[in-house]
Amino acid sequence: MLKVGLTGGIGSGKSTVSQVFINLGVPVFNSDMVARNIVNTNSKAIKKIKSAFGEHLYDSGELDRKALAAIVFTNPDALEQLNSIVHPLVGESFNKWCEKHASAPYIIKEAAILFESGAHQNLDRIITVYTKKEERIRRIMARDNVSAEDVEHRMNNQWTDETRNKLADFIIINDDKDKLLPQVMELHEVLLNIE
Repeated sequence: MLKVGLTGGIGSGKSTVSQVFINLGVPVFNSDMVARNIVNTNSKAIKKIKSAFGEHLYDSGELDRKALAAIVFTNPDALEQLNSIVHPLVGESFNKWCEKHASAPYIIKEAAILFESGAHQNLDRIITVYTKKEERIRRIMARDNVSAEDVEHRMNNQWTDETRNKLADFIIINDDKDKLLPQVMELHEVLLNIE
């Protein structure tokens, strides 16, 4: 089974591309969604997050993601500490998930920080979704109801588009919805034919 990574900067359209692959019958593992689940259900992760960043983050019973973001997206050491708690658990979950989908011709692991986390090292091919920075900022401001400055802080904690594009095997340009589907369809055919 071919393991394919799907990444791109925040707001690039990874989820849109993932949905196209899902519609084509390709199993897609959403790392960000799994991580969100882990920080709310895994007792070891919750205990470590409370210890590292404060009990108050769980006052409502679930992780206050906005409060945690305010801590980690302005402090690289805090972000690294959070990632060291969550990433190994996401990796374990991915490995178990792969076993369940072993008969698929290929699977996709969607992750915003695929390269930054080192997860790309266990994958056979990498796709990156590229969208101009200005468009990404606009999308995230609208989606998350945050300021441009908040979006910039998040972007600064991710690798640049140029770096991702250099390391990727395939680049999907997401600047026009009419052109997105043909790119994904063509790539799907290519991936089906990789031995």
